[in-house]
Amino acid sequence: MDVCSVKNALRLQQREARDSMDPLTRQKASAVACRHAIEAWEQLRINRNGDKLTLFSYLSFGSEISTAPLIEHCWSQGDRVLAPRVDTATRTMELRELDQHGDIVPGIWNIPEPAPTCKEWTPEMWAQIDWAVVPGLAFDRRGGRIGYGGGYYDRF
Repeated sequence: MDVCSVKNALRLQQREARDSMDPLTRQKASAVACRHAIEAWEQLRINRNGDKLTLFSYLSFGSEISTAPLIEHCWSQGDRVLAPRVDTATRTMELRELDQHGDIVPGIWNIPEPAPTCKEWTPEMWAQIDWAVVPGLAFDRRGGRIGYGGGYYDRF
């Protein structure tokens, strides 16, 4: 088997495992993951002397871990929240800034994304991002990731 075949088989296996989870179990696991993320986020804030922070996060879809509690926490602290918007012509992601009232619209594959009216963050601004939360189907203990196969986050 070649690497692509192995990755595709792993993607299928992991998606089926996640999709078949009991919804209540998935919700509880998602809440635990967000609680850990919020604790780490607040530790980062302490390390940065209480400064406002900038989060780049995916907007969860389907059976993915919900990022909503983390995003809402950031908004409650006055932090900036960025989310990806897919440019189908270039097969790349743009980063757009959301506020608590920012429009979230269905994007490609019906995945939630910022409306085109949300402020775009150009690549020159990306160095201001304090933390990125990326989706994935599987992760190893070293942080290696298997995504959905589109390569959007890899290119980013």
